[in-house]
Amino acid sequence: MFAVFDYMLENGLNTTAAYTNTLGAASNSNQHKLMCEILRHMTRNSVDPSVQTYDTILKSCARDGDAKMALDLQRAMLERGLTMTESTYSSLIGCAVSADHWELAQDAMASMQSQGLEPTMRTYHLALVECLKRMQWDKAASIYEAMPQDVRAQLDGSRLRAVILGHANAESEELKFRAVNIFNDHKEKCNIDVASTPFSRIAFKISTTFSCRFNLTAVCSAIMYAHAPFSVIQASLRMTSNTRSTSSHLPAIDSSFKTAV
Repeated sequence: MFAVFDYMLENGLNTTAAYTNTLGAASNSNQHKLMCEILRHMTRNSVDPSVQTYDTILKSCARDGDAKMALDLQRAMLERGLTMTESTYSSLIGCAVSADHWELAQDAMASMQSQGLEPTMRTYHLALVECLKRMQWDKAASIYEAMPQDVRAQLDGSRLRAVILGHANAESEELKFRAVNIFNDHKEKCNIDVASTPFSRIAFKISTTFSCRFNLTAVCSAIMYAHAPFSVIQASLRMTSNTRSTSSHLPAIDSSFKTAV
């Protein structure tokens, strides 16, 4: 393959279409290393990659969790004076989250906004999917806090699951209580989209994890998985209602409890 590129270059033939088609084929077959080799061959032979070329390889980096290559691509684009698009930023953010480079993801979001680009639903979804896969609940909560209201309204059940568990597992008691409010705002989606989850097992697991202190996490879990047995939800609520710090939030908890049962 590279011999063909070399022949074309030596004979002054236009290689743009050949590189583009080869990269597309490598991307479709998930050959990330080959894509990186093709890019290196391009740059060694003074063939300037386009924004589309970088975008294609960044998407491959996101799939492969190759944060180092993604950073190199970002630097190369800046050095060449190429403008990052919403698509390239989304791929970079997805790659950063999948590789657990949270600071890179935050920097990319900040860079987007500094260029007048707002992270889109696709960007947030991509990041939340990676958090859900890796059970990175604290990061899921942070992503939700950064979302505009119109984007929050578009979240589906699986992304809401990551968001609610993110808040429920946070150290901050205020964030734990916010999980109840998020459920109340989206209770219809939560009930429909997670109907096949083993509700009681999850509720009990979280309950026992936090049994030494007030247990809003258990409440949030039992409420969110609304098909949990009545006894699970009732026991979790009893544990929480005995804690002084929950008194101001009991109306929200009570509302969710009535919905769940």
